[in-house]
Amino acid sequence: MQLAHAVPAVLQLVQDADDDVLALARGCQWMRRTCGVSGVAVLAAEDLSVMAADGWSAADTVAARLSPASMAERCTTGVDAVALMTTPVRYAGATIGWLVARGPSERAGTLRDLGRMLAASARPSCRAVWTRSRSRGEAWR
Repeated sequence: MQLAHAVPAVLQLVQDADDDVLALARGCQWMRRTCGVSGVAVLAAEDLSVMAADGWSAADTVAARLSPASMAERCTTGVDAVALMTTPVRYAGATIGWLVARGPSERAGTLRDLGRMLAASARPSCRAVWTRSRSRGEAWR
């Protein structure tokens, strides 16, 4: 998939959102529609709680056997022909979140590429949510 046409769409979604949580949610919705995946989420790096999602819940994180210690950038296909993509959302050299998505294995390359692009676009919003939550001592949700 050529990504050049997708960059302006993602940037506009993120920049036009009324708040940072909405920006993350719209990014997830966009990736789910564009890539045809069954679920997408932005997870907090510390505990993998769901910050924003579309078609993904905390139960999906458990079912995919994801844990903070096991997280790495990857796109793997399981025996059920479902691809799982994880890519870090980084800010100032630190991983502050993870973008995860699940979809058909034949879309694994597109999943990986769009995931990286969305993770890069989501950095400012993810950082803002992270900062707000930590300053208030709140959980992500």
